[in-house]
Amino acid sequence: MDILAHSAPSGVSTFSREGHFVDGQSVRASLGVGAPARQPTQLMVGDLARNGQGFAGELDEFVLDPFPLSTAQAESIQRRQSAPGTHQLELLTTSGLRTASPAAGATRELVLDSAAKFALGALRGVTLENGALRWAPGRWEDLGPRHAPAPRTTHPLVSLGGQRVLTFGGETRDTHLWPGVNTDDTWIYAGATNTWERVASAVAPSPRCHVPAAYSPDHDLVLLVGGWRNDSLPNATFGDTWVFHTGARQWEQRFPTGDSIGPGSDYGLVYLPALGQFLLLHGERNALYDPLANRWRRLPVVRAVTESGLPTTYKVGGSPMCGLDPLSGSVVVFGSAHGPAQDVFSDTTALYDVLTNTYTVLATPTRPSGRVRSGFAYDSRRGHFVLFGGVQTQFRERHDDLWVFVPATRQWHELACSNRPSPRGGYFGMAYDEVADRFVLYGGRNSPERWLDETLALELDLERPGTALFTFDRGATPTHNAWFADVTTPGNASVRFLFRGSASGAHWSAWKPSTASLAASRFLQVVAVLKPGTGAQAPSIQRMGLR
Repeated sequence: MDILAHSAPSGVSTFSREGHFVDGQSVRASLGVGAPARQPTQLMVGDLARNGQGFAGELDEFVLDPFPLSTAQAESIQRRQSAPGTHQLELLTTSGLRTASPAAGATRELVLDSAAKFALGALRGVTLENGALRWAPGRWEDLGPRHAPAPRTTHPLVSLGGQRVLTFGGETRDTHLWPGVNTDDTWIYAGATNTWERVASAVAPSPRCHVPAAYSPDHDLVLLVGGWRNDSLPNATFGDTWVFHTGARQWEQRFPTGDSIGPGSDYGLVYLPALGQFLLLHGERNALYDPLANRWRRLPVVRAVTESGLPTTYKVGGSPMCGLDPLSGSVVVFGSAHGPAQDVFSDTTALYDVLTNTYTVLATPTRPSGRVRSGFAYDSRRGHFVLFGGVQTQFRERHDDLWVFVPATRQWHELACSNRPSPRGGYFGMAYDEVADRFVLYGGRNSPERWLDETLALELDLERPGTALFTFDRGATPTHNAWFADVTTPGNASVRFLFRGSASGAHWSAWKPSTASLAASRFLQVVAVLKPGTGAQAPSIQRMGLR
């Protein structure tokens, strides 16, 4: 491993950075630098040749980060532990480049038979359920980009295609510290490189939150309408219209003709390619925006019917989850908030037909509970919508459940998932990455006191096997080398195991289907492969280990 030590240029200069927080207040730090310049030096770590040319001793770390860390990131670094599994290391030593694959999370418990013991493994597509391992169709991953926007909530997440995700504004603050402020920054996430970039624009919407956005691939622009500013008194509600030109990477304020939308926030907003217009959902009268004509048109009072065509009472409240079903042309709408205080929450699913200006209210026997601001997006490969989490009021419980809605059957299904994130809400939308076949979710709010700055990915597959990897240290019980497992395999589901050994815990043998040839290894790794059966029948493991 090379360690390069760099110094600042000679003379007196300063390092200034906004974004540091002391007792919840943003401060600017200026650090004087007056030491003479030094040339970078190189330290060689590891003296494998035993010729005295290596580095011995303890090495500590100092990091000067060009971007401010949130409290959550700083705490994570302080208590960082290697994830369970094998980690590839490259060491540049006096004897050349060496590689090692040390395993983290090794256990001396040779029988795994409880949730606490199973939790020591690296699980992908496998979840813990009733103290056992069980195959799951969903798998979450914290992407951990090097740099990310400030923690925020009530912000839009818009897929731009090409593995890009746009967000703007929202309520921002440190993950743990007050105060919070509304912001006017624009960010684009590149899934191909796992990087966030702040986009500079000559003009931009003023700071705001509780605002949706939608993208038109036909016009290559994002529409943003209205919003709320809640970080000062009196609060302000906006009625302006903005578009972000993704090619030019610039915001433009529009002054549309036609009907007035008026000030408002917490809309539903969807692009309709069949009309080449955006649909704004809120209350009894929806509206269409034509970006070419730069014109708003209010629609008549909307009708609502049951699935059998009978009239019924229904209207969309604030912060609904909504998205276009491209196969039927209908807009799927779920949830929303109602009442003078916006504290009555709907669990209704409806299909909106813009051509007839009619909601069809569905009688779905199984569905998510009433909520607002969940992550919500359309999965174009599988033809269904995905919903994660959500919230009611800011002081109520957040959700961590995962659901899919299938327009073809008009049914909701709750799905199990591995590495489930903590409960959270605060989203207008969720981005689907069509290239990587995954959903991207950023930020949100875990509780009244916790803002989030995680960039998460969710993959769904009803046929892909899941894996659970564990590392055993048999140092105290070297004779325990016979493998056993209690498994359940409904239908044609299956469970199989692969093994590999290591004397040192750093260099491993090839994977084998049996432990018979690994009896002399102190360390043993096993990967359990859980393959679902036809119809997503889930295999499970109740106990497994060595004896």
